[in-house]
Amino acid sequence: MQNLKLTLEPTLQQARAAAMVASSIARAYYCIATGNTCPPVSRFVQAVELSVGEACTNSIQHRPKKKRGNVLLTFEFDQDSFYIKIRDRNEQLDFDNTPAPDLNRIQERGYGLHIIKTAMDDASYERVDGWNILSLRKSCPMEV
Repeated sequence: MQNLKLTLEPTLQQARAAAMVASSIARAYYCIATGNTCPPVSRFVQAVELSVGEACTNSIQHRPKKKRGNVLLTFEFDQDSFYIKIRDRNEQLDFDNTPAPDLNRIQERGYGLHIIKTAMDDASYERVDGWNILSLRKSCPMEV
């Protein structure tokens, strides 16, 4: 399994940069996994970019004011799937009990985890040694 790591300073510009980097890595992975020489802009790549952007933005926006710490991303992939781990030292997240947004009314916040859980094939959370670890997986579509 291949492995790439990225460390972000906790700024929204860095969150946007992480989403763009994730998109580029996902595009390259898609190209290699499917054998395409020029991968199209696909739902696969868009799902990865959107999910990483949301996760990094959430990590930065929910960071305690006095707490400085980087957001760590790891990208791994094999022939079938693309994996992303996003780590931070924020307060523990109640991932499984965070309510889905009410899509029948307009609200300013609260869509991030819903978007991530919907866009990715698997999304899980764990807390290990003071680290929040959000693990994401997207299967590579083999049809072109």
